[in-house]
Amino acid sequence: MKKDLLISFCLAALAAALFSCKEKEEPAVPPVNEPDAPEVSLSRVDSTLTSITFLIEATDAEYASYMVIGAHDDIPSAETVLSEGKTIMAEDSTIGEKVEYFGLETAEQYVVVAAAANGELVSGPVTLTMSTVSDYYADFNAEWPTLWYYGPQDGTAVDMFFLQLSTAEADVMASPLEGGKLIRLYLYTESTGGDLQLVPGTYTLGAEGAYEKFTIDPSTSVYATGTTADDWTQVYFESGTLEVTAEGDGYYLKADMVIADGESSKVRARFEGIIATGDISSGYLDFNSEVEQTMTGLSGRVRASSSAPGLSNASVTLYNCVLDSDGYVVGPGYLFNMELYMPTNDEGIYDGEYEANPDWGDAVYPEYTYITGFLYDMFGMVVPQGTYVSEYYDNGSLIRVGVIVSGTITVRQEGGHISITTECLTDRGVPVRITYDGDDIPLVQTGAESLPCTEGNGVEAGLMPAPFPAFGCIG
Repeated sequence: MKKDLLISFCLAALAAALFSCKEKEEPAVPPVNEPDAPEVSLSRVDSTLTSITFLIEATDAEYASYMVIGAHDDIPSAETVLSEGKTIMAEDSTIGEKVEYFGLETAEQYVVVAAAANGELVSGPVTLTMSTVSDYYADFNAEWPTLWYYGPQDGTAVDMFFLQLSTAEADVMASPLEGGKLIRLYLYTESTGGDLQLVPGTYTLGAEGAYEKFTIDPSTSVYATGTTADDWTQVYFESGTLEVTAEGDGYYLKADMVIADGESSKVRARFEGIIATGDISSGYLDFNSEVEQTMTGLSGRVRASSSAPGLSNASVTLYNCVLDSDGYVVGPGYLFNMELYMPTNDEGIYDGEYEANPDWGDAVYPEYTYITGFLYDMFGMVVPQGTYVSEYYDNGSLIRVGVIVSGTITVRQEGGHISITTECLTDRGVPVRITYDGDDIPLVQTGAESLPCTEGNGVEAGLMPAPFPAFGCIG
């Protein structure tokens, strides 16, 4: 009987175990269908003078949105496009719509930005760059910009800048070295207080002689073209604007002008980037980088000083530019002029190290010093005087002047040989390193010096060609 009970117990236990296992099995749950991520794309269809047409397509989307922005605007996020852009609803999760966007500027570049959404899933942004049709006679991006600061204009409350936007490389005088196209503008701005930054804003072609802020001078501003460096032609403007936007250390510039060619043809130039501004407010361009030159010639004279009894004044010029038989500059190169003071002598320049004397205007003339440089207004002509470095153009025109305000000039002589070296700084903090090694040339003995405008050494510069103002001799 116990055996039967045991068997029955085992069978019952087995059945219970089997039943227990079946209870723990859970029925299969059908999978949840997750939405597919949308896909969106843009493609070009057509453009006119004032509109663009594009195709926006999307799949697996509930809706898509688009925006049209300027080529220089920041690309918005997909979320921004979906919330602020123009919305297109999907049919059967698909979009394929041709959009014609009106009211745009002629010959301008735009960016279409699109995004799509399906539930919480977002795709984008995707972009498409398009341009409206151009009706411009010339439309170019400038590779060679030139910007000069002329400073305040006499009798007015405005400053003047010179801007040239060119496809051709230009030399230091803004003259093209090859063929191409350029727009040259003289701009009147509000006073910058001596800052070389072109004031942002929109400049409009003004009236001749008006000198109004945010205008373009019509009497000097031109559009020009050339096939080589020597055959450029120019035409004036009848209307137009220049848009100036400051972007960090650089600019975005767009000159949109109409030329006076009898057909009112439109020309445009653009530039984006940094421009090193030349300061011509003193009457000359300043040096903005280190000057290091080896000179090949020396001229000058020694004379008794009437300002400092017991001293001699040596007016000495070192040069490597081309001179004619009369001592006038007729070719490119550099000149370094110095006004040295030393013990009275009849033998030329004394050896020694000459230091800057900024107090000479107070009749203080220590031995072994030199007069610091300055610009002197002589009958309306700006003339560099004292100690200075200058650079000359191919035709002998004066390009740059750097007046020396500190540093050392060293003179060494031995056995009929003279060596002169400089370690100086201009008033702009530009280093000037000049060397000369040659025969010790006897300097002409003359009468007393005449200050503040010395007679000079016979080296003269001609008149500056446009767009520079006219200057006289350098003294």
